[in-house]
Amino acid sequence: MPFRAVQSSVRFSLSRYNTEEGIDKIIEVFPQIMANLRKLSPHWDKERNAPRPNAPTLVQQGQT
Repeated sequence: MPFRAVQSSVRFSLSRYNTEEGIDKIIEVFPQIMANLRKLSPHWDKERNAPRPNAPTLVQQGQT
């Protein structure tokens, strides 16, 4: 996996210590967090609100 792809990943780890309320909170706030991160990403086309067509190639080449 190219470093840029890993760097752009989001990982959630759940355990027996997670509560239903905590998961509900993540579901509530995560869409706005993703929107903010996408604004910062060179791989995201803000006008189309979608990945840039060449984003997979840039990630494979390790470019930003």
